[in-house]
Amino acid sequence: MTNFLNFIIHNKFLNKWFFSTNHKNIGTLYFLFGSFSSTLGATFSFFIRSELSTPGSQWLTGNYHFYNAIVTSHGLVMIFFAAMPILMGGFGNWMVPILIGAPDMAFPRLNNLSFWLLPPAMILFFVSTWVDGGVGAGWTLYPPLSAFLGHPNPALDCLIFSLHLAGVSSLLGAINFIVTIVNMRTIGMNMLRLPLFCWSVFLTAILLVLALPVLAAAITMLLTDRNINTSFFIWLSGGDPVFFQHMFWFFGHPEVYILILPGFGLASHVISREVDRSVFGNTGMVQAMGSIALLGFIVWAHHMFTVGLDVDSRAYFNSSTMIIAIPTAVKVFSWLATMWGGDVPLSPAMLFTMAFVFLFSVGGFSGVVLANACIDVYFHDTYYVIAHFHYVLSMGVVFAIFAGFYHWFPKLTGARFNVLVAKIHFWTFFIGVNMTFFPMHYLGFMGMPRRIGDYPEIFARWNFVASVGSNLSIIAFIVFFYGLFYTFFYYKDHKLTRSERKAMVKEDLRLRLKLGFLENFVLIFAVTKYFPDPATEVFNSMIELHNDIMFYLSFLTLFIFWIINIICYIYSPYFNTEKSEGWTSKINHNTILEVIWTMIPILMLVLIVKLSMSLLYIFSELSYLLNLIVEIIGDQLYWYCKYYLFFFETFVLIIKSFCVASLFVIIRASVPRYKFVQLISICWEVFIPVLLMLFFFIILYFVSSLIYFELIFNNLRKC
Repeated sequence: MTNFLNFIIHNKFLNKWFFSTNHKNIGTLYFLFGSFSSTLGATFSFFIRSELSTPGSQWLTGNYHFYNAIVTSHGLVMIFFAAMPILMGGFGNWMVPILIGAPDMAFPRLNNLSFWLLPPAMILFFVSTWVDGGVGAGWTLYPPLSAFLGHPNPALDCLIFSLHLAGVSSLLGAINFIVTIVNMRTIGMNMLRLPLFCWSVFLTAILLVLALPVLAAAITMLLTDRNINTSFFIWLSGGDPVFFQHMFWFFGHPEVYILILPGFGLASHVISREVDRSVFGNTGMVQAMGSIALLGFIVWAHHMFTVGLDVDSRAYFNSSTMIIAIPTAVKVFSWLATMWGGDVPLSPAMLFTMAFVFLFSVGGFSGVVLANACIDVYFHDTYYVIAHFHYVLSMGVVFAIFAGFYHWFPKLTGARFNVLVAKIHFWTFFIGVNMTFFPMHYLGFMGMPRRIGDYPEIFARWNFVASVGSNLSIIAFIVFFYGLFYTFFYYKDHKLTRSERKAMVKEDLRLRLKLGFLENFVLIFAVTKYFPDPATEVFNSMIELHNDIMFYLSFLTLFIFWIINIICYIYSPYFNTEKSEGWTSKINHNTILEVIWTMIPILMLVLIVKLSMSLLYIFSELSYLLNLIVEIIGDQLYWYCKYYLFFFETFVLIIKSFCVASLFVIIRASVPRYKFVQLISICWEVFIPVLLMLFFFIILYFVSSLIYFELIFNNLRKC
């Protein structure tokens, strides 16, 4: 026994990887664990898309509980065992002490414990998938499906214990990051000089400390409901299933920002280092991240617009959700201003970062659509929601992870990744994820529900395209792992010299102590023909509101895409050998410019909120005319509404200026007279500033196009 203990104590391998207190070794363990979990989650997604590639049962043979179990496993693995360990555990452990000049984390042994809680959590998760067909309650675990009557087997109990262990791991790591960043910064580095990646980790750790206990309480109450006969969420015994939704989403929506805030920090750091200049509006970026973290706690019920909230609550969560778009827009414009005027290389890290900025913006715009309570009633639990949060997570978080990985790969491994393989990986992955998730917007327009393993023939075309894109994404993962294998075993020039690695560390220390202060296009995103024919005027007016919103958001999307293309052409040595210095290259802060790009989303959102609120309250006044019909056909439950007292005839008055519509409905009652109800009206006090804003955009388009074409003609002249 003594010899065995001596072997464990003195074994170098065990001391380095199992008992290590070195933040780099622990960060590497997080990367390895997250890579395994990512591969597992991607495999689950491949199974999902292969089943949905064509109508009918492909390999499930009618076992749709198993399909729901795979969907549940995919969501939980990607969130709790892949994204969070890689972002906070991997990049956080590796880079935060280096960026703040600390020798290690504040609590090294606690850091080791926080990692080694994850493998037991994963083992319990595996057990939950093997017991009686797994957990098919969805990653949200809503009762009564997650209660004992819905899942009478112990699989869900194992999953709850797994989430408890993963939550304790994240909580210990978050406390460690907070103490490290507050107390162990190097001399001369105050909080204003803190790198943006460290700020993002710091704010994420605060969110974890505040949000995770609420999830722990919710799943513990669910556990007692299942096993010791309490009735927190069992409505037959006086409980409230909607209460679980409130508790879950009070954690669940900050969880979205727990995932994306480190991605913001990675994007800021990569852009700053690759472009070789400080982030434009550094203080505004910190304030924007703080605003996003704060607002993330007060918007949770926008996930619950269909549970029966009163109209005033829906109006509040409608408006507060849209406010988050303002600090997010500030960050996007700051990233664009940082790239404008810099020396922009088209390296793999920079390609992933620019794709992250654009694709995350697209996902945010569909989020603005879903924030409208009257529109969300239709889109709720359809594939439009799937498309939205995968554009934010699959294209936001994952692209940011790859950007940080390629940027810091020399520091993490002491080797160089093959650039050609990395660029093949980028383009394959970029095309694949867009082919997978963009068609889901159209499936959402058509009303295809999520978490259903079969579908009618009408949804077949877009599902097939999405499945082809999923296969392409899997090929991209294979290319990535091939690149890793090739780099370490066959790439002869991959090793960095000791002097090169030291120079990289010194350069990073120097920079981190710096203080950086149309309509046809709309139809691409909002093709009305993909909506079913409106059966009521309520549905018709919702479609018109959606198209009006998408006009403004599509205009902004085109603007961001155009600016990124101009940046690539003007400031990338790949296209322009002569260095072009923009006027923003001379400054790191401009108050007027930052106020302008803060007011742009504010004016846009005020107009959207005005229209949305008008429609929402009119819908609530008409709701007493509805008669809800519920029918059970086979194993499916269908519901629809009938109007018994009134029927509608409509006409639409389109104001041609910038495609803003004002809708009026004529309601004919049983008596022979007409009553006019104005559903949406134009607020001219808001509309005039929006016209000025659009005029400002047109001027920017015109000026940037002149610069763009002038450079093209100059290059042609040289040829």
